[in-house]
Amino acid sequence: MDASPQTCRSEMTFEQKLQVADYLKAVADTSNGVNCRVDISGGEPMMNVKDHILLIERLSQNLGQDKVGLSCSGAEIAKEVAEKLAVLVSDVEMTMDTAPDTQFHDFPFRPKNYHKTAGESAKLLKQYGVAVGLQTVLTRHHRNPDILENLFDYLYENRIDNWSILKFFPAGRGKLYPYLELTDDECVEN
Repeated sequence: MDASPQTCRSEMTFEQKLQVADYLKAVADTSNGVNCRVDISGGEPMMNVKDHILLIERLSQNLGQDKVGLSCSGAEIAKEVAEKLAVLVSDVEMTMDTAPDTQFHDFPFRPKNYHKTAGESAKLLKQYGVAVGLQTVLTRHHRNPDILENLFDYLYENRIDNWSILKFFPAGRGKLYPYLELTDDECVEN
């Protein structure tokens, strides 16, 4: 979805989200072979942690823990939230463009301490047995091979379950940073 102000639509109310969760259960219960998986994602779903934990609980009850995932920045994931997520979701995915403890933090389209927040949350979630996936958006910054090497070492040391490398496309707020896009040949070189 293009996240520009001209195309954003209103978010569903909490009650509407619960209705969708119940509808998905009804469809799964009455339709032979119908199967679905739900991933709660943003914006940033954990900025409204109370409602979204309740929604995730309902989805987990209705569909089963293995059919519910969460994609977030790691913000607001403290011990209590990690404990709850451990019994409610199959996995949590976050974005991490560089290892949190390195000097490579010049990513203009990310908030300050973004990588540290994701790193702290990933470690906490792993402590509670949650499968964690991290996504790296490949940009011109990654032309420095140390960034990906340090990130790989971090992922390995912290037993991250899945690593996805995505190509940066200047869409949404990324339209402000078209110079970060790599050509296909540059991606292959990395």
